[in-house]
Amino acid sequence: MKKIFTVLTVIAAMLFGAETARAQVGLEVGYVNSVQRLKAEGDQKYKMPQSGFYLEVDYGVRLFRGLKVAPGIQYAYLAGESRFPLQPSAPFVKSSVGDATVDDPVGPAPDKHPETVEHYLSIPVDISYTFGFGRAFGLTAFITPTMSCGLKSEMKVRNTSTDMYKTMSEMLGKDGAYSRVDFQLGIGLSADILKHFRIKCSYDFGLADRATVSDFSLHHNMFKVGIGVIF
Repeated sequence: MKKIFTVLTVIAAMLFGAETARAQVGLEVGYVNSVQRLKAEGDQKYKMPQSGFYLEVDYGVRLFRGLKVAPGIQYAYLAGESRFPLQPSAPFVKSSVGDATVDDPVGPAPDKHPETVEHYLSIPVDISYTFGFGRAFGLTAFITPTMSCGLKSEMKVRNTSTDMYKTMSEMLGKDGAYSRVDFQLGIGLSADILKHFRIKCSYDFGLADRATVSDFSLHHNMFKVGIGVIF
């Protein structure tokens, strides 16, 4: 998957550097709803739902008729709650979290889950085809391979903020157990109005397993809807 993404990125970079009258710069902002699903040994399943916003700038190059490639840079802010079991007594936890002990668990009260805040920087590459309906309207279908990197991940438990990457590593007993790197494949539709305004909706499937330990799998899916301006 990484090789495919690398090839697409190289092609996109070549197009990015090409001087062409068909190129357009786009600015986009929108809402994100995401969920990370953890599957642990013994068929235990947990999830971490989050929501937030994203900001994106892209550079679209028209190749042939309605076919276009648009590499971009995207920042996403996500906040929500973790339903991953944090108590040291949880079945898959291999060590305590921080200074916690079995007698004083880090886990929240049963009726409340810990808050999470995460920041991501991604490189999406839109491959799209636009169907024009006159000069005022265009409908676009696209697929988007995306390489994503987690910049920061915080979890707030009992008024204490902890590093999620470090906490997950302690829980699963391995450094880097919660990988910062993710690879996603998105599909979606967008509508261009008057050639300068865009409404966009997409769903990204998390293809990479962000849990780097055996007997565990962690995938990140995202739903996005946004509006943009095309120059």
